[in-house]
Amino acid sequence: MARVEGQDIPSEILDPYKTGFKVAALWLLTPWVGKRIAFKLANMQWRNAKRGKKSGGGPSAKQLAIRAAFSRCVQCYNNQPATGGATPPALGPRNRSWWFSDAIGSGLWYYDYFIQQSWQTYFDGDTPDWCKNILESDVYVNQGQPDENYSDSTLLACYEKNDIFEYVLAKNPYTNLDYINLHYSNWSAYSIEVTRTLLNVYEIDSAWTKNSVTWNLTPELGNLISSTWITKGGPWYRLYAKSSTAAVAIVQMGPAYNVVLHASEHALEEYHPFWST
Repeated sequence: MARVEGQDIPSEILDPYKTGFKVAALWLLTPWVGKRIAFKLANMQWRNAKRGKKSGGGPSAKQLAIRAAFSRCVQCYNNQPATGGATPPALGPRNRSWWFSDAIGSGLWYYDYFIQQSWQTYFDGDTPDWCKNILESDVYVNQGQPDENYSDSTLLACYEKNDIFEYVLAKNPYTNLDYINLHYSNWSAYSIEVTRTLLNVYEIDSAWTKNSVTWNLTPELGNLISSTWITKGGPWYRLYAKSSTAAVAIVQMGPAYNVVLHASEHALEEYHPFWST
């Protein structure tokens, strides 16, 4: 198993990180970069370089991707509830007892089993179903219809043209989840040349209620959290939305077009927006 000294791993996840090495080796998930294990220490690579070997330098892009995937696995594991939770095939975290039962016959402790089940999905750029906190408090407001509430809509409109806006409001009660994931539905540009646009995410400091909020009742936008260029056809847009408040607004900043996203009321569960690490 690879050593972990010198990797600047937070102390609270050091033991899970060590376990991750074991799980990867056990399930033959340990990737290789050339002739070196992708988990190999950066300082070990540096020593190899001093000895005239070719595997010197800092961590490779693949190493960093693997470490990032494992970090997301640990955050996801910490989000699995002690009781309650989702029951497959429903999306959402599953309780620890479910994981303990599902691991029977695998030869792994349930934590090891969880990492084994989650890691490759993250590494492949996707999010496991049990690492999705389904977004429920999502709604859009429309400046053109300032007294209309759209809480029953199966779609979310994010739009800007001639200083008329529609934008999305969402709440984040999960302090350890940093990203909001929205599924693309349609793209209506006012110019066929428009293939990407900018979405800004802002904090919202004041309270609002999904079933009653309208444009006229929308709280003022607070600090800018992130800006993300999105491309036509998505299909998923992953926006950094970690906020010191409990809610955010997603505002389309141009070029002028209307991006339509699936709301949590959509009949097909796989399209439901969700929070993730």
